[in-house]
Amino acid sequence: MGSSVRRKYETLDALRGVAAILVVLFHISHAIGVVVPNGYLAVDMFFVLSGFVIAHSYDDRLSGRGGWKILARARIIRFWPLVVLAAIICLLKALASEIVDSASGLPISIETSAIFASVFLLPLPVGGDNYLFPANVPLWTLALELYLSAAFALLFPLFVRRGLALTLLVSGIWLAALIANFGSNDLGASVSTFWGGVARASFGFLFGVVLCRSNIRLSVGPVLPVMLLVLFLAWPVPDEVRMIYDMAFVFVASPLIVMLGASSEPQGAQLRVAHYLGAISFSLYMLHGPIQGGIFAAGRVLGISPLSLAIVSLVVLLILCPLVDRLYDQPVRKFLRRILNSAEGARAPAG
Repeated sequence: MGSSVRRKYETLDALRGVAAILVVLFHISHAIGVVVPNGYLAVDMFFVLSGFVIAHSYDDRLSGRGGWKILARARIIRFWPLVVLAAIICLLKALASEIVDSASGLPISIETSAIFASVFLLPLPVGGDNYLFPANVPLWTLALELYLSAAFALLFPLFVRRGLALTLLVSGIWLAALIANFGSNDLGASVSTFWGGVARASFGFLFGVVLCRSNIRLSVGPVLPVMLLVLFLAWPVPDEVRMIYDMAFVFVASPLIVMLGASSEPQGAQLRVAHYLGAISFSLYMLHGPIQGGIFAAGRVLGISPLSLAIVSLVVLLILCPLVDRLYDQPVRKFLRRILNSAEGARAPAG
């Protein structure tokens, strides 16, 4: 099932980075206008990408003894450094808000509790919006991805051939029913739409596994899948066809974009752009909420226009995130890898 030769999918990294930028633009629509009206659909492609990459990297190892430990260790190393950094930024923002205007937002004790819970990817829905992760809303996707990865590893024999096809079919029917019920696929961030998020994550992740194992490739160059992603997420959709449009993206366009991205690799200048987009993708997705929240909060105190704040925050993120990747995330992951591998080696029986 897995490939004996591990390759790095640069176009998929580029797609992840472009999707993260589109999510950021979607989340600042209140300041810049609705530029990316379907930005929430990027999450579905993230789940497909996750399933594809995990199947590519771990299928062979999960079929052996102790494979789930390898995947669990890898996921912790990948997620935790930026989860902690995001929590620190959220805490600093909360403390600053308390000093400047203690009447705004949640009480500091409740907000601090939500931030502390987020470090362990545990939901704590407080506040009027009932977000699962009120301190950093996009964390719901990361938490579900982690739980799905664990289930995939622990129940790996069930996700082979017929078992995989059956669970994909069931999750797809479930997701279609929820989209029809809510009239949109913008599900998962809050308590009321939690099960919609589970369905989105399950279907996308499993479809990614199927795409990887099927090895279906259609080489069209790296530009087309990126253009399709931008087009689908930026296209203005009337409310009357929102449900159909979201289903078309989830069940057809998103898997197709990932398949096309896995089929072509960039060269030259395109490769350099792909490296940059891959480097910023995770940190941009994880940190844009607390950083932009802090910038907008400061801007309100200083009387700066929302549009100016949006532009400043976007520029700051695009400059800061590659630095975070190079100077913080990579070194911390390397340190954690060394510590966890040493601990695993110390527990291994001698001889």
